Amino acid sequence: MTGNAIGAMENCGSQDGRASPVPVCDMISAGEVGAKIGAGCRSRSSGHWALRIVTAGSLLVPIALLIGFAVLSYTERARAARETVYSQMVLVQEHVERVFGTFELIRAYIDEATDGLTNDQVRADEVRIHRKLERFSQDYPQVQGIWVLDETGRPLVSANIFPLPPNLDLSDRAYFKAQVKEDKPYISEIMVGRVQDSRFFQVSYRRARADGSFSGVIAISVQPEYFNSYFRKYGQSGINHVTLWRDDATVLVRFPELPNMNIQDANLERFVKTIARKPDWDVITGRGVFENVPRTIGYHKVAGYPLYVSVSIDDAQVWKAWREAMLWPLLIGIAGIFGLFQLIRIAVRFAESESRARGELEDEKRLREQMEEERHAIEEALYQAQKMEAVARLTAGVAHDFNNILMIVRGSAEALRRRATDPARSGRLIDAIAAGAERGQTLTRQLLAFSRPSAAQATTIRLQGLAAELKRLLVQSTRADIDVEVAMAGDLWPVRVDRNAFEVALINLAVNARDAMPAGGRLNLLARNVTADDAALPLTGEAVTVTVRDTGSGIAPDHLGKVFEPFFTTKGQAGRGLGLSQVYGFARNAGGVVTIESSLGRGTSVTLWLPRVKAAVRDSGEPGGLTMAAARPGHAMLLVEDNPCVAASVMEMFKGLGYAVDWVTDAERAADVLAGGSYELVLCDVVMPGQSGLDLAESLARSRPDLPMILMTGYSEMLEQATPAKIEILWKPFSEAALGEAIARAFDRIRAGEHVASEPVTADNVIRFPGV
Repeated sequence: MTGNAIGAMENCGSQDGRASPVPVCDMISAGEVGAKIGAGCRSRSSGHWALRIVTAGSLLVPIALLIGFAVLSYTERARAARETVYSQMVLVQEHVERVFGTFELIRAYIDEATDGLTNDQVRADEVRIHRKLERFSQDYPQVQGIWVLDETGRPLVSANIFPLPPNLDLSDRAYFKAQVKEDKPYISEIMVGRVQDSRFFQVSYRRARADGSFSGVIAISVQPEYFNSYFRKYGQSGINHVTLWRDDATVLVRFPELPNMNIQDANLERFVKTIARKPDWDVITGRGVFENVPRTIGYHKVAGYPLYVSVSIDDAQVWKAWREAMLWPLLIGIAGIFGLFQLIRIAVRFAESESRARGELEDEKRLREQMEEERHAIEEALYQAQKMEAVARLTAGVAHDFNNILMIVRGSAEALRRRATDPARSGRLIDAIAAGAERGQTLTRQLLAFSRPSAAQATTIRLQGLAAELKRLLVQSTRADIDVEVAMAGDLWPVRVDRNAFEVALINLAVNARDAMPAGGRLNLLARNVTADDAALPLTGEAVTVTVRDTGSGIAPDHLGKVFEPFFTTKGQAGRGLGLSQVYGFARNAGGVVTIESSLGRGTSVTLWLPRVKAAVRDSGEPGGLTMAAARPGHAMLLVEDNPCVAASVMEMFKGLGYAVDWVTDAERAADVLAGGSYELVLCDVVMPGQSGLDLAESLARSRPDLPMILMTGYSEMLEQATPAKIEILWKPFSEAALGEAIARAFDRIRAGEHVASEPVTADNVIRFPGV
């Protein structure tokens, strides 16, 4: 609450601020912090209560958020502890199973070595078997000893002792008795050796005769210290305890070791019940069997053995990590709440100066009026800036097309002068000159659109009559590696627009699409009728939609709401942020709207919604194209040019110089033709659909370094990159004499005997012009 509300309450009673027996209240708006508290006059008491509610809410909300953040933080720490316990538990279980897999290998060897032998025969072969078992004991650090016992419990052979004591009897060992009773692996408790004073636990297997009867025991002594040293490394990954234990809760190995492992019976009982419910594995929270402290415990059964492994993390460690992580957020949160409390106290003081707040509101009102006037002035200047921006972007494409037109006119005129005696050929050349002049007139009209007065000149038109002209406009505003497609319904309704502004808007959209597709792509212009029945229109009534869609990089979601703002750009210093704001202004002046859809990596669609007008208009036609002369077989130099009119003029120059010439329309076809025939020289345009002339030049420099090549272009920027050393550059427009000089220079670059001899070309994708 600001000073407006408090001042209004204190002045309620006198118009000049003094006390008065009769209350007189001005109509003053209530205070502003969050939502409105009320309108009109309020008593001092109700205002103070409202202020107290706002104050309490301002403190309780951040406190609640801080508590919520702390709870979420601890929940995340506990979840991370469970994930750590599970992953480390699996690693320990897999390692233990691999270790016990080595015991299976030892057992298999002993069975194979003693198969079919009597006890006396085994004793007779004691030396060989002992040496093999001794190698097992040396190769596997987990193996402390290996014993082979007969059915009476007397050793037949051992890995540790040779020769064996004659009177040693191990029939009283628990593992021997277990194997006599049933045939399954047995794990003993921790034992102390009788012959060698060392701690171990025994893994035993039953020996059986061919008829299945009991014939003895294979006992493998395992060192607990091996597992203890392996478990020790898990302490570095945040694990507090790792244990290997029998399924009857007998502990074999534990890290860290406890001097006195007093089992907590209640905790053990709960743990055993949990394992009975899920005998294979689980991750649980509970209390330790020995220390009686809360922790997260994961257990996993060892496949094929009455063993379990378990790992655990103490809750105290989780709490410690959480407290350390929450220290700075807690301090910052408390400091923020304290600062907020101080700000509220300051706000209360400001609430006592209503008159000053009123003055500030008046100043703000005058400032807004001044800013509104300045905004109108900026919008007026913006329209002119948008024209200049569009001209700057269109210049490169227009210049290239003008160079091609001049190339057509100049080459055709020279050939016409030289061959005026041939009426048929003169007619074709005159047609080429006329087509070039017609395109020049179209380009001139588009340029003049930018020099007309800024006032809108709206006319009623049908867009389908402009389809061909709009496609040429988009092609000129993009690049040769961008495919432009225009699709318009044949029954489009009339719309009333300023045609010049409409073309500028399409140019801006095409240039933005071009910049979003640095590696080429596809640009579509779609136009159709829409009504309230078949679309959720952003404006009411019938309309024609014009959609410009590209396959570029797309716009980030946080930028979509700003793209129509003047001077907003995502292109850094390369952009001026005027293109889409002009599109927005055009749509608004035409009585319509503009919408945009985009997703990163999938392109952008901008749609102009233009209201339908009830008027009859006449569709404009499209200019016709030029036809090419029939092909003539023969030996040829190779011309690579995508513009048929330019190609016709250049081919006439070649033939005027006495050279035969073949023509292909792109670099890919040129590569195919060069692979099937030989040429004396290649003349290639730089800017073409698909691969550029530079790409073809670099490819030929590697595959055909002896073939002379000339690049022709009207773009200086296209040749800033490095080109192969044997390439001659010919700038458009050029004369027949300039072409002859360039050919001579190209041949001079190739040393004697290096150029390729001419051979007939028969490729189907070559277009040949007849000579004279």
